[in-house]
Amino acid sequence: MDREQRRTEILKAAEDVFARLGYHGAGIADIIDRAGVARGTFYLYFESKRHVFEQLLDKFFEIIRSQVRRIDVSRGPDAVLEQIRGNATRVIDAILLHRSLGKILLSEAVGLDEECDEKLLSFYARLLALIEGALRLGIDGGIVRPCDPRVVALCILGTMKEVLYHGIMKPNDLPRETLAEEILQYNLRGLLRPGGVSQTRDGGL
Repeated sequence: MDREQRRTEILKAAEDVFARLGYHGAGIADIIDRAGVARGTFYLYFESKRHVFEQLLDKFFEIIRSQVRRIDVSRGPDAVLEQIRGNATRVIDAILLHRSLGKILLSEAVGLDEECDEKLLSFYARLLALIEGALRLGIDGGIVRPCDPRVVALCILGTMKEVLYHGIMKPNDLPRETLAEEILQYNLRGLLRPGGVSQTRDGGL
């Protein structure tokens, strides 16, 4: 097994342990037991429990960011709606597919300490910028009603975070196949100009 494979195995073990025991409840001993490696092997790849935890957050940040595509408003209102739906669906599917990482991001990482909070704020700031940019393009294109794009972007992000937190903590409580559409409809009803998009999947707003 090469170094990268071994590192990946330790990260996966840490992901499982943190999701099950929480950051404070987990120890390096739990991670190496789960990974089936010696303590010395762990330290070849990671400096500490905190280091492996940060690597997991970085990994998840990249997974989420890779699912977001820039909205092209030049393709028309209906195409814009489909692009927004595509972004929402991909992000939600990615989070629910990596449920353990999602739990770490949305619960274990919050309020851990100042450095970790800065990392989270940086990630959410990047997501917020993407949403805000899409709103500004929609306003300029006459698709989205005039609004404060910063405030509305925060509302959209907050909606997604809360719904996904519930979906991760109670995986059988929400229908995965309709999450993206319901989040989208909830936000779009308050955003689109009347007649700005001719129809949605269910025939109208």
